[in-house]
Amino acid sequence: MVTDSNAFSCFVLALEDIQAQDKDDQGNAQALHRAICRFSFIIALKISERMLGLTYKLSQYLHSTCINLCTALDSIKEILTVVENIRANAESDLREFFVKAVKIGNEFGVEPTIPRRVGSQRHRLKLEMSSA
Repeated sequence: MVTDSNAFSCFVLALEDIQAQDKDDQGNAQALHRAICRFSFIIALKISERMLGLTYKLSQYLHSTCINLCTALDSIKEILTVVENIRANAESDLREFFVKAVKIGNEFGVEPTIPRRVGSQRHRLKLEMSSA
C-alpha cells in the first residue's frame, strides 16, 4: 500500500494528461478526476489509509499457510485496542485527517468543505399521495 500523497498526486496528474491527450478516454478521465478531486473523497482516502494500515499485517498473516490462532487473536486484540483509542480521541484524530486532507487539497485547488449536519427537516411540506 502506498502511504503518501505522492501517489494521489501522480494519479491526478495522469488523469489530467489523459484528458489533454486522449480524446477517446477524455470523458471517463474527466469524470474520475472530478470525483477524486472532491474534499470528501480526500478525507475518506486519508481515513481509509489509516484503517487499512492497521489491518494490513494481520491480513497478510491470515493469508499465510501456517497460522497460529493465538497469535492471530492477539493481533486482533491489538488492532481493537488501537481502534478504541482512535474512537476515544476522535476529535484530535479527525483534526489530523482534516489537516492532511487540506494539505493535499491545496495542491489541486480543492476547497475544504464540511458536510451539513441535519437532524430532521422541519420546514418542508408533507404532501399526501393517493394511489389512483
